[in-house]
Amino acid sequence: MRKLISFVCALLFFASIISCTRNTVYIPGNGMPAGVWVENSLRLDTLDFDSFPKDTAALYPKVIFKSRPFIDLTINPTYPVNSSTIYSYYYKNDSVYLYSTLSSYFAFKPYHFQLNGSNSSFRVEKFYTRTGLNQSFLTFEKIK
Repeated sequence: MRKLISFVCALLFFASIISCTRNTVYIPGNGMPAGVWVENSLRLDTLDFDSFPKDTAALYPKVIFKSRPFIDLTINPTYPVNSSTIYSYYYKNDSVYLYSTLSSYFAFKPYHFQLNGSNSSFRVEKFYTRTGLNQSFLTFEKIK
């Protein structure tokens, strides 16, 4: 009986370790080339993959999203809206999963993502608000 209990405990231990493995894939160096990328229609918003310190202990890489403040009359006519934040991200299949580290929403949200063949631009499903930016997909091009 004692051997059976030991065997069951060992089996549960290994099952718990196996179940904790992550099913997600993030590619900090291969999926998205490093550098600074600008949204190409209004050229007011950038994604900076180089400025955030590389923390090898971090579970997910980070990207700095810099957005120029703007006035949105539907939200507040006197106070500018600023969508700038720091995102944790990872890639899986044809999506990039973003999580704003400054948000109270503690989950990654998927956005369709497609890098062009020459790695000079990418298309991503719209993930932020901006007056005058009405497309459902945004194109970012590499500037640095």
